[in-house]
Amino acid sequence: MPPVDPTITPPRARRVLPRWWGLVAAVALLVATNVLVGVVWPAWAVPWKVVVTALLLVLARVCGLGWDDLGLARRHLGTSCRLWA
Repeated sequence: MPPVDPTITPPRARRVLPRWWGLVAAVALLVATNVLVGVVWPAWAVPWKVVVTALLLVLARVCGLGWDDLGLARRHLGTSCRLWA
């Protein structure tokens, strides 16, 4: 595997939505999740939160954030796994 050049930045995702729309949508989704899990569907808390996590990742990518911005780039995964182990 060739060495990684730290001066080269990875390509960013194409921004489809402005970031402030993403922020509004993320807050609305999290508020709705708290209400749904706390009041309406307490038995479905874990599956619903997995779906919400996937939706938040998709929303972040649609708003132009890259994996590095989210802390999910390959270079961060080893450190993250060691921290949570």
